[in-house]
Amino acid sequence: MRVYVPLIERETAVKKETDHFLKRVYHGSASMLVSSFIKKQRLTTEELSELRQILDRAEEEQNG
Repeated sequence: MRVYVPLIERETAVKKETDHFLKRVYHGSASMLVSSFIKKQRLTTEELSELRQILDRAEEEQNG
């Protein structure tokens, strides 16, 4: 019996693939990705709140 073990962690693989997708499809623009997603899919109040929290945290990290 063979056991396969991943060479990299799942989180690392997801981040790399996400970065590649963002660069390839949206020319590196996260705002274009979010805008496109929101136009095509109706978000719940909970999802919108979660997105706001993510953006607020990112802004806090940027501003120190």
